[in-house]
Amino acid sequence: MEPNQFSSLQNAIKVLADRGFTESIICDENGARFADDDALIEPSQIRIVDYHRVEADSDADDRCMVYALESESGRKGVLVNSPGMYSDTNINAFLKQLETPS
Repeated sequence: MEPNQFSSLQNAIKVLADRGFTESIICDENGARFADDDALIEPSQIRIVDYHRVEADSDADDRCMVYALESESGRKGVLVNSPGMYSDTNINAFLKQLETPS
């Protein structure tokens, strides 16, 4: 699946929120979790539904990937990562454990 492309992170977040992806997901050295919950997300219990590339023409700092994730229990959240050498190693490690939509 080729990622969709947006010109701003704000636009990508809005489109995903309109589709029900309203929660934030954060990653640290312990794993990933929904921002309002201390429980870690097991990679086997969540999937990547969609992902989007954000490439702002005016500012290279605004480039990122936005992932729409859904848990087995139906929680929908968004995870944002920078591209390339600026990417977060904790996010990369978590995403490698998930299946990418085809």
